[in-house]
Amino acid sequence: MLWLIPSGALHNFSMYAIGSFLAPFMMRVHGTNVANAGYISSFVYGFCRHPRHDSRGLIGDAILHRRRNGRLLVASTALAISVPSFFFAIPLANWFAFSVLFGVGCACLYVYFATVYSTIQDVIEPSLRATAMAI
Repeated sequence: MLWLIPSGALHNFSMYAIGSFLAPFMMRVHGTNVANAGYISSFVYGFCRHPRHDSRGLIGDAILHRRRNGRLLVASTALAISVPSFFFAIPLANWFAFSVLFGVGCACLYVYFATVYSTIQDVIEPSLRATAMAI
């Protein structure tokens, strides 16, 4: 829990920063209007979290049966994939290529929630689980 709490704070900070960053970035760098920037942002930031959202937890559970830290390995692998996705997406001049690559990064970031939150439920005793999730 000592590692999960700061990682959760930093992860949520980065997710909120992406939400604030994306539409203005699309308007300033890619020259889209407000409406198109909103559509692109909703696809990249919002839609990329929904496809196969349940499968992210299932992958973590499958690895958990083989390794005790399986869920956290899935989360860290997904975060490791998201970093180069963001890094290579930012300088792209084509807004569609940017959207796809940045969307891959966001989809990988959402793996964190499915795997880490279930890990918290595993390591905390039942009477303290609500408090742990609130923290």
